[in-house]
Amino acid sequence: MKTYALPPLIMSVVCLTVAAYELLVWTRGKGERRTLSFAVNCVLAACYGIACAGEYNVALPAESIPWLRMQAMVMNLTALSFMWYVARNDGLINRKHFRFFFVLFGVSALASLIPGDLAWIRDRPEITRITLPFGNTIEYLEVEAGPITNIQAIIGLGFFAYLLAVIVRYARLGRHPEARPLVTVTSIITLAYVNDFMVNLGLYEFPYTVEYAWLAVVVLVAIERSRQVRESDAKIVSSLHEKEALLNEVHHRVKNNLQVVSGLLDLEEDRVDDPKVKAVIRDCRDQVISMALIHEDLYKSQDFGRIDFANYIGTLVGRLLSSYRKTGVITFVPEFEPVYFPIDRAIPCGLIVNELCTNVMKYAFPADFSGKPELRISLRNTESGSVVISVVDNGVGIPESDDPGLTKSFGLGIVSMLAEQLHATLQLERNGGTRFTIEVAGS
Repeated sequence: MKTYALPPLIMSVVCLTVAAYELLVWTRGKGERRTLSFAVNCVLAACYGIACAGEYNVALPAESIPWLRMQAMVMNLTALSFMWYVARNDGLINRKHFRFFFVLFGVSALASLIPGDLAWIRDRPEITRITLPFGNTIEYLEVEAGPITNIQAIIGLGFFAYLLAVIVRYARLGRHPEARPLVTVTSIITLAYVNDFMVNLGLYEFPYTVEYAWLAVVVLVAIERSRQVRESDAKIVSSLHEKEALLNEVHHRVKNNLQVVSGLLDLEEDRVDDPKVKAVIRDCRDQVISMALIHEDLYKSQDFGRIDFANYIGTLVGRLLSSYRKTGVITFVPEFEPVYFPIDRAIPCGLIVNELCTNVMKYAFPADFSGKPELRISLRNTESGSVVISVVDNGVGIPESDDPGLTKSFGLGIVSMLAEQLHATLQLERNGGTRFTIEVAGS
């Protein structure tokens, strides 16, 4: 292999590496169509480099024709792909114009495959020798371009003129961030074409540079896209922090509002003399507190999506024991596995536990109870992903006539209703006390 055929191959490896990364981003759903279009551009640039390496490595001018055909086809497809990238990137290219160039470059690419001398004239070899400053010589063995290839060159000039018009349109609209990359890309490719035409005309000696121009375009666009991704990520992080702060404030305000409601219920309880009304107000207050605790935990937590339910239950039961003056009277035995619930399940589950614990403190241990009062709550994760919540006491038990789904008791009615809302299973066992078991879907 000739030494000067290696740089285009290295260029192809670089372009394919960038293409692989862009395709990986696109397949993982993190990119848009422009990500795919840029990846296609990179693949085509790599193909052009391979075609150039093949041309530079031939022994006879006629052997360059397949590689020249490949170059012409890839160049047309690259122009089409770049058009697609620009159109998807900013939307300033007219759809009719895009369709026109789509058809034009598609036909031009197919025309490169026409056999005979219409694209390349086999019997007219062109040998271009370039002596580099260090004494090395580069020899390009080609054949003369046919009429189709000359027409394709004119089409290419028209395409660059159109891109220039798009850039001017950007400038008039004040969209300089979009215009700058286009100016850079168009300038690089145009200068490379001008260089190659001047070399072909024998105006001066210099290596062909179009393939390296496409490498520069791929690298520059990749750098620009990397900058855009970093800026986008920074905006997302900033927006996320702002939303977290707002959500934190929402939970804080909800917690404060519920505490105000709880305080108002406390005042109403003090104003009422009827014990039954006092009991109803206290139950309502405890329900409000159970919901306020959820928002308090969310306010203190770094994860707004789920609640540490074990920690929440421990705090809730402690407050209930204090509210009913049962601290030190009833022994609380927690048996908790790590359980996390989203807020839409934490609130109803918290209300269920609140009602069951309230019933224990009000009815399970009457004044003549002779044993040692104990309240045992367990949280257990199952292999199926559900969570089993058990509330157990060793008190006098619930009468056989009471069923959570049929009883007229307000508290047990809420338990049954919330369990149905959660699509949870609710079981009641009466054996030396009372055991309620609720199985609910986990997080």
